[in-house]
Amino acid sequence: MFRVRKLLGNKSSTTSLFNSILLGLSSLVGLIVAKQLGAEDRGIFAIYFAWFLIALGIGEAGLGSALTMLSAMFPKRVGEINRQARSVFMLLGLLAACGLFLVYQFAVPSESTRTYIGFFFCLLLPLASLAGVSIFILQGNHPKKWNISRTTQPVSYLILILVLVFFHQVTLWSISIAYGISLLVILVAGNQFVYRLKSESQEDESSAEIEFKDFHLYKELRRHGRRSLLPTIVSTLSGRVDVVIVGITLSAAYVGEYAVAFTLASATMVVATSRAMHVLPDVARITQNGSQAKVVDSVKMAIRGAVKFTIFASVMITVVGFVLANYFLGVSYQNVGKIVLIMAFGQPALAISLVISAMFKGLGQSHYTLMSEFGGLIVTIIGIYVLSSGYGVFGAAVGLVVGLWWTAMSYVLRFNKYAKS
Repeated sequence: MFRVRKLLGNKSSTTSLFNSILLGLSSLVGLIVAKQLGAEDRGIFAIYFAWFLIALGIGEAGLGSALTMLSAMFPKRVGEINRQARSVFMLLGLLAACGLFLVYQFAVPSESTRTYIGFFFCLLLPLASLAGVSIFILQGNHPKKWNISRTTQPVSYLILILVLVFFHQVTLWSISIAYGISLLVILVAGNQFVYRLKSESQEDESSAEIEFKDFHLYKELRRHGRRSLLPTIVSTLSGRVDVVIVGITLSAAYVGEYAVAFTLASATMVVATSRAMHVLPDVARITQNGSQAKVVDSVKMAIRGAVKFTIFASVMITVVGFVLANYFLGVSYQNVGKIVLIMAFGQPALAISLVISAMFKGLGQSHYTLMSEFGGLIVTIIGIYVLSSGYGVFGAAVGLVVGLWWTAMSYVLRFNKYAKS
């Protein structure tokens, strides 16, 4: 237990544990779906799902953090905030669904076009947007309820997938419906927690309540959204653009292999994510005391811990990838182990980026994060497109690694400049 706590950091929290659980559930679901569908259908699903998540992230317009902030400022008015925010997010979800429909018609490769799946994901987008409202509110108001509510979606999705496997009914259509049902589950769970918070709060006329009467939620959301829209777009694209580009340059079967390998490689980020989550508040607190040297030392320690564990985990995941490819997933995933091996070289870079990005956010200098991420995004897009065209799915993995290291080196240069200032 001591060794685990040392790897995670002394301030390892319940949130870090839930992040690990969520990552594990997502990986398990991904492997089961991959095994049942085969590489081609898994690739088709990955393409549609990647565009869905991009539309969801961009459609949010950076307003999720605004809801988190407002719920923390006015904990006794979460019910009213929830009510007003739902109309905004429903409208954003509908607009994003219209954009997603156009993308499915023109940007998705014709060989992987499944009209009914694309249309269904468009219908799910407003639902997903609504489900996010209560989750963002709980994040700022009640971390314990937030952790529980956000776990309901992957848990219910896993249960539904296992039921489909038991009855031999795993298809593109059935797993899409299962995902839609899991969104309903998290929507209901999140709203129930918000309603409980509302009933538990005392509706007295405190100074905060009086201040809230003069507070215009729509105006505040619009102001905050203008400031965070571009970072949200860059962050969203950075997380999913690789699958989109691979879907453009390669067949669906290769996309399926790439998606499975990416799922496995992402499992190495448990400790790096936990470290980054603690760096942000720690840096913000240390900065208030005016000690830049302590900020630098804290971040360096976090980077060392994250990178060490990531390297160790990458070796283990690479072995797991070869075992799964040869003994579990089947012939259609024969390249997964090699793709994971290539991706493993980029995971330490991602760990570095996560920690330093959290530092700049804690310092209130998110523009540095935006510049580093944007540069890495461009390099990733160009690298994957060029290399996958010439070297297939292995070239795509190399392009991703190049983009990750470009981003990390950009972060390191900005960090060194801050340390010497």
